Amino acid sequence: MSSAPSSPDDTLAFAPPPVVASGMGEASLPSGYLGLGIIGRSEVSVVHRAYDLSTGATVAVSVPTDPLHADREVIARVARVTHPAAIRVLGEARCGTGTCCVMEFVEGRPVSEVLPLLRDRVLHALTLDDLVAVCCIDRRRLHPEIASLARGRGVWHRLAVRWMIDVCGVVRESHGLGLSNLSPRPSRLLLRSDGRVAVTGLGLASIDPDPASRGADVRDLVACLKELLTLRADPSVAAARAMPAELSVACDECLTRTDADRALTDLSDAMERWLARPFATGVVGLMRRFWPAAGTT
Repeated sequence: MSSAPSSPDDTLAFAPPPVVASGMGEASLPSGYLGLGIIGRSEVSVVHRAYDLSTGATVAVSVPTDPLHADREVIARVARVTHPAAIRVLGEARCGTGTCCVMEFVEGRPVSEVLPLLRDRVLHALTLDDLVAVCCIDRRRLHPEIASLARGRGVWHRLAVRWMIDVCGVVRESHGLGLSNLSPRPSRLLLRSDGRVAVTGLGLASIDPDPASRGADVRDLVACLKELLTLRADPSVAAARAMPAELSVACDECLTRTDADRALTDLSDAMERWLARPFATGVVGLMRRFWPAAGTT
């Protein structure tokens, strides 16, 4: 099951350089691609699901509406990101409107579509069965790492933390390649059917070594983590207290650091330690829901 992302550049795909005459494909697509339908639009691009006539693979192609939208150097650098949670960018393709950023095609559902469906639920009581339909997870294809966390109650928080550890890894690797302005947020996190998360929209990054730009990525990532754990983009004080205490402290400390990559490393380590602790009981979870100051695990 799949769903169009809230931002069309949040799901892109790559295919090898076109080798087939343009007459065989859709007019707005690079030559060598047969359009299978538009899966998203924005002010800067249109994303097509397409068939690569040279390889027989189903891909997605982000076609810019503005020739300045796609930066060839950014695409080249993003193509070097190897983190398994990043939707791979393997190159570019040329069309009438400019350079297309192309990546592997991944089916899934944006986290931003899932959050509103959970806002009337008691997060600490949720089990994997409660999330299968909402997150479009296929239990038969569940990744082993996800399966180990998806036991008992409180599954959402554990999965959200696991996803954000992966997001930290993608952002840190991208920073190492000179990229920034990655804007990690729920609309750019795609839930795969195996329960893992895929980071999308890397082609929209920029080459900017300014520490302020990297600091903005840290702030966006912390805000994303808080939104996943509280289901609120701007969590109230009461909702924020319902976050695991260790993670709340780690978020605050992360925002005080001047070294963005060190901040991400420390936050990731804190999340890893939290996941390594024994799972909280349902009773403790319910206490946190109704008496936020009571639960501190």
